[in-house]
Amino acid sequence: MRVPSSTARFAAASPPPLLSNGVSFRTIPLPEGAAPASLRCAAAWPRAAARRAGASAGGSVRSEDLNDAQREAVAATEGPVLVLAGAGTGKTRVITHRVARLIGNGAAPADVLAVTFTNKAAREMLQRVRAMLGGKKPAGGPTVCTFHRLGLTILREHAERAGRRPGFSIYDQSDSTGVIRDLLAELVAPDGPADPEALQRAVSAHKNAGSAAEPEDAFFARLLERYERDLAARNAFDLDDLIRWPVRLLADKALRRAYHERYRYLLVDEYQDTNQMQYELLRLLVGPARHICVVGDDDQSIYRFRGACRDKILNFKRDFPGAKVVKLEENYRSTNAILRAANAVIAQSAKRHAKRLFSRLGDGAKIRCLEYADAAAEAEGIVDELRERRALGALKLSDAAVLLRSIHQARTFEERLRFRDLPYTLSGGKSWFDRKEVRDTVAYLRLLVNRRDDAAFLRIANFPRRGIGEKALGALVRAARERGQGLSEVIESLADVPGIAAGAKAALAELAGHLAAARRALAAGRVFEGAWQCIGAIKYREAAIALYPDRATGELRAKAVDAVLFALKDFVRKEPRGDMAEFLRRMSLDNDAERGEEERREGLNLMTLHSAKGLEFDTVYIPGLEEGILPHEKSIAEDDDEAIEEERRLLYVGMTRARRSLTFSFCASRTRWGDAADAERSRFFADIPPDLLAVGDPMELDRTLAPAEGLEYFRKLRATKAGARRKSGDSH
Repeated sequence: MRVPSSTARFAAASPPPLLSNGVSFRTIPLPEGAAPASLRCAAAWPRAAARRAGASAGGSVRSEDLNDAQREAVAATEGPVLVLAGAGTGKTRVITHRVARLIGNGAAPADVLAVTFTNKAAREMLQRVRAMLGGKKPAGGPTVCTFHRLGLTILREHAERAGRRPGFSIYDQSDSTGVIRDLLAELVAPDGPADPEALQRAVSAHKNAGSAAEPEDAFFARLLERYERDLAARNAFDLDDLIRWPVRLLADKALRRAYHERYRYLLVDEYQDTNQMQYELLRLLVGPARHICVVGDDDQSIYRFRGACRDKILNFKRDFPGAKVVKLEENYRSTNAILRAANAVIAQSAKRHAKRLFSRLGDGAKIRCLEYADAAAEAEGIVDELRERRALGALKLSDAAVLLRSIHQARTFEERLRFRDLPYTLSGGKSWFDRKEVRDTVAYLRLLVNRRDDAAFLRIANFPRRGIGEKALGALVRAARERGQGLSEVIESLADVPGIAAGAKAALAELAGHLAAARRALAAGRVFEGAWQCIGAIKYREAAIALYPDRATGELRAKAVDAVLFALKDFVRKEPRGDMAEFLRRMSLDNDAERGEEERREGLNLMTLHSAKGLEFDTVYIPGLEEGILPHEKSIAEDDDEAIEEERRLLYVGMTRARRSLTFSFCASRTRWGDAADAERSRFFADIPPDLLAVGDPMELDRTLAPAEGLEYFRKLRATKAGARRKSGDSH
């Protein structure tokens, strides 16, 4: 199956971004199997009496906390404004002061909408605004949420217009792939077996590109049409629909006018990361007064593979003629040596808004450049250096990061870190929400509110085991089509469904009874009780524990079930008007990668450059500054200037994560595809002025040790080396 050319790049790339909704989980004190336990909406201030809250807020906004450029950005409250916020220049401070300034100037808090990309950013903004407004929740406070949470709000209010009923489900990437896999059983790809995951990415890319035209590839067009029909039949939206459908709905002038009256002031964070559909949603939400302020940095646009369109921030003045532009260039994070090097790298970018970062934190140390024989020596050298600095008290591992261009570079570092018994956290691990126990529990809850959610039914149909094989499932699917029902509805009346053994029918009828009883509890307002009753009645915990060879592991994993239910209980307590459907929608949009960042344990941060965006560390290592790694060999092979430019921006993002110490490393040779080959230093390295580099310099300690500290250091070092020798001996 040939993926359409317009979406091929996305289909071959990483999965679509994990997306969030302006809400977060609070972690409950459970062991490894535990999970987030409550949902809080960052935009949950009541809207009643909204227009009474603004006038008293002005005195709490302290302009002396801002520099001149920040004050200019905060004061420009009318009309379109572009704030070019370089790395570490205090953009969150500007956005929150701007919200407080608007309210202080008399705008109703409910008139303000701030859109971000992450839960963390939404919470931080809301907390800061509250602090500026005296620490209280003004009635009808500003809405601070992510794009997808905003889209969900619109769809919840107008689900019928999108052909859905209340209680609709939200399908994540895995659910969407499952729908496509089912369709491939009926639609024959002309070029042989098709990859459901690649097709799911192609469908997502098509939706995010905002194209209304039918795809040229006939098979893909049929698949897309059937996929959309199936989602509607299942009363579900996928994640991309949370932006795409609101854009469709807001084409209606009356509806658009209603949202213009609701949100008079629009603020957008990380504008450089918006894709085409997010951009169209923003354009539709901007009212006639054009009160829109976008904050971003084209130099940090690194998500082209996810559909981000950097041209939007570059062309803001074209889209909004007369827009005011404010540049934030004073950096509060890094030393000037780091900033001068980063400026030199990004200055070579062909198309950008010119900016030059500077700092009042002093020149700082030069950037260290270390060369090693190969990748194993590189990992050994960096890890051993970190170990020694930690032993000397000169470094806290959690304040250090090794930033990798590709996750495959992590293996050699992990091996060395384990050998040295150094704790570390690797980004990109399996999401808590991807655990079987969590996904199963959520699937059961989804069936309580959406009887047509076939993806949820197929997931749990035979767990706990009910003796339902492929033949029985096929019979259920045929009956569902004939009746025009969901699978969960079919099992409520199985008498006339052929092809299902008596034992399986009895088990399915029992399941239908448990679901019906739980639905009655929900209808009576006993949301948590209904969910607890359902999971208990089907004996899910017992079945989950039995999956594992030892009971302790099984019980630990089963705690994830309780964590989901406790999260529901906490949600119902805090949101009296919240129902099961709303809980599930919020949960489906929670960003586990982001939650992992907040729960990072003590240890070295080992992560990709993409994962590091928005973070900062005292000490940063960027290994593999070589052609084929950074820039990546795929970008080089594309023969596309923009692909190479994004690699340049990726390095710039990595460099500007460092506060005090930045180290590059490269190898004389590197093994690829099983063969060792000479390595060539990255073309970007040549852009850095030599006077900013310390090439091959040994480690410089951050402070001088007192004699007693030196003795203690060598004692620890000897003990560590002895332990390493014993471990090495045990392995032979």
